[in-house]
Amino acid sequence: MKHCCTRMTEQVQHRCDVHADPAGCPDALVGYFGGQYGIRVHDGGSSFVVILHCPWCGTRLRKGSGKASVRRTTNAMPPLKRRAELDTINGLTAAIWALPSDKQVPKGTQGYNRYSTQRDHWLGWLGVTPGSGSFERKTANGRGASYVYNHIGEPKMLLWLIEASKVDPILVAQARRGASAAHKLAAGAKAVRQAVPYSVVADALWKQHAV
Repeated sequence: MKHCCTRMTEQVQHRCDVHADPAGCPDALVGYFGGQYGIRVHDGGSSFVVILHCPWCGTRLRKGSGKASVRRTTNAMPPLKRRAELDTINGLTAAIWALPSDKQVPKGTQGYNRYSTQRDHWLGWLGVTPGSGSFERKTANGRGASYVYNHIGEPKMLLWLIEASKVDPILVAQARRGASAAHKLAAGAKAVRQAVPYSVVADALWKQHAV
């Protein structure tokens, strides 16, 4: 079956030497499910969030055929219907998938954990699969997107997200200064959040979607 681009094909056909089922692999992020493309929700089940655009090339995905429409778009935002969806884990995951990736760095680079980009770092952390982040993220009622944002301890993750979300550059600069002045990662992350709380990030993400 033909898919829209090489990266999408690699994801849909992903195989892992450790995990027999892609649903359990933190590197298996997107799948093709009965005529729909979706972001896997790594919660121990088979849930996924439907996407209508390829997160890599921006192609609009046509339901049912397994192929991509020839029409391309610069807006790869999944179909979020309400600003309130960005208060949920699934909503934040879909929004981050829609953001352009940052430049790849060598694996093992400080602040990137096992990943080559901060975008993948975020998606791995949101996936809650053991080993996908520096610490295993716990799930519980009431722990939505804001809770996750407020418990990220790596300033580089937060700085990438606020900049990629197109938060006001003045606030981004303030966040960078605060992170640079901090002597510990936790203090740097706190300084970023003080300059740019999650509500500002969510508003910026929604503004991109609504344009």
